[in-house]
Amino acid sequence: MLADRRDIPPVLTFATGAPLLIELGLVGTITPDGLRYIARSDPAWPFGPGRQRPYLPVGNARGMETREFLAFFALGPARGGRGLNRS
Repeated sequence: MLADRRDIPPVLTFATGAPLLIELGLVGTITPDGLRYIARSDPAWPFGPGRQRPYLPVGNARGMETREFLAFFALGPARGGRGLNRS
């Protein structure tokens, strides 16, 4: 998926990640605020203090490694609002 896409940056923010998830077909719809909600509420969210990956400073925003970000949604649970429905 990413190997043939040279236009995808190595780091995303909530604002740039939301439209990319839609474009890649990993979610039907999502907003940056929807991503922030997932980051606050999902214990499997990989970014932030005490998590697998730190947030990266991108100006005034929190950045996330693109590969980890996309992998989280590609492997998402089979429930509405996040990830593909695998059932």
